[in-house]
Amino acid sequence: TIHSRDVLLDGESSTASIASIVKAGATGNGGDISITANKLMKIVSGGSINASTYGQGDAGSLTLRAGDILLDSQGSYFFTQFSTEVGYGVTGRGGDMSIMAEGALKVLNAGFINTSTWGQGDAGDLAVNAGNVLIDGKTGYSVPVLMAGVGSTATGKGGNISITTKENLEVINGGKIDVSTTGQGDAGNLFINSSEIILDGKGNSAKISADVKKGATGNGCGMTISTSGSIQVIDGGTISVSTSGQGDAGSLLVNSGDILL
Repeated sequence: TIHSRDVLLDGESSTASIASIVKAGATGNGGDISITANKLMKIVSGGSINASTYGQGDAGSLTLRAGDILLDSQGSYFFTQFSTEVGYGVTGRGGDMSIMAEGALKVLNAGFINTSTWGQGDAGDLAVNAGNVLIDGKTGYSVPVLMAGVGSTATGKGGNISITTKENLEVINGGKIDVSTTGQGDAGNLFINSSEIILDGKGNSAKISADVKKGATGNGCGMTISTSGSIQVIDGGTISVSTSGQGDAGSLLVNSGDILL
């Protein structure tokens, strides 16, 4: 457990990490990670917070709380991420991830928030609760992602993603929110509740998607999007449920005051 005014994790030219790992061959469960920053939590340039399992034991949970949270790769070649993962062939369950920001959660450039499974164990769930959420590729060449995935080797089920904002959810410049399966396990559900949602590719792309990928036998699950205001899907923005594999696509339900396409 870490409690501080501010938290900075900067990989600079290498990496910097806080991790709780169940190693290969281990049967014990992983420990939980809880980090609270009263003001700013800033994870940049290869910084990583990770609670994963590569053994039989379950991964621990990951809980992040702050006034504002910034996850920005800043051009680093290393993963700049919050991650809970079930490794290849692993039977342990993935840990749940909870992210709470009183102000803004910003995921920029190639910042990556991931809960996934490549094994037999189910992935954990991802819950985001913030004043505002911004997922921005900045240059349009990077892909910042919030993802709950089932990998090609996985039989375990994907985790659910739940995103709640008091104000806006903006996905722009190549940003992406995705629940998908490329394996035998079913994908998780996606729930979004926001005052206003903006998907603006700015000539590139901006996606909220629930996909069954090519080669997958697992099924897609549901996507539910609710706003008290409007949804704007413009200039390369996309909301989609689809299948390119053997599994069935999931359902899509949208409740909104106004929709601008």
